[in-house]
Amino acid sequence: MNKDQVNGRAETLKGDVKEAAGKIVGNERLKAEGQAEQAAGKVQSKVGDVYPHYAHAAIPPAPPPGTTSTTSSHRCRR
Repeated sequence: MNKDQVNGRAETLKGDVKEAAGKIVGNERLKAEGQAEQAAGKVQSKVGDVYPHYAHAAIPPAPPPGTTSTTSSHRCRR
């Protein structure tokens, strides 16, 4: 598990607890905050699930120091 997966699942759990507490005490605001934290946690967890598979494709490697990038000459020119 990576950091985003762990933090996302923790945020989801925290939201579950807040939502349950809001239901028990009848506090709609606390319940809504819990639901929002659950959604945010699920998104972060999903980012953690997907990121390792696409991280290498999203960020091209930097050229070695002292050289120029060859990718700039291959870009489409307008």
